[in-house]
Amino acid sequence: MYPHHQTLALLHLKQSFSINNSSSSNCHSYGVTSYPKIESWKKGSDCCSWDGVTCDKVIGHVIGLELSYNWIFGIIHSNSTLFLFPHL
Repeated sequence: MYPHHQTLALLHLKQSFSINNSSSSNCHSYGVTSYPKIESWKKGSDCCSWDGVTCDKVIGHVIGLELSYNWIFGIIHSNSTLFLFPHL
C-alpha cells in the first residue's frame, strides 16, 4: 500500500471512532497521560508523522498503531480499513 493510500485508509479508520475523554478516564489514576492522538491525523499530511502511527523508515509502510489511552470510542468492524495494512 502506497503512503497516500495508507493516509486515506487511516483517515477512514479515524471516522469510525468518536472522541470521548471518559473512555480513558482511569488513565490518570495509573499515572498515564491520555490525549486524543487521532486528532493529529489530518488530510494533506504524511501519516508517518501522526501521533500513534509508526512507519518503516526505509519503505514507509505503516508497521504500528498505538491507539491506547487515545480517548477513542467505537467499534472496529470486520470490513475496517485497518485490515488493509499487511505490515502491521
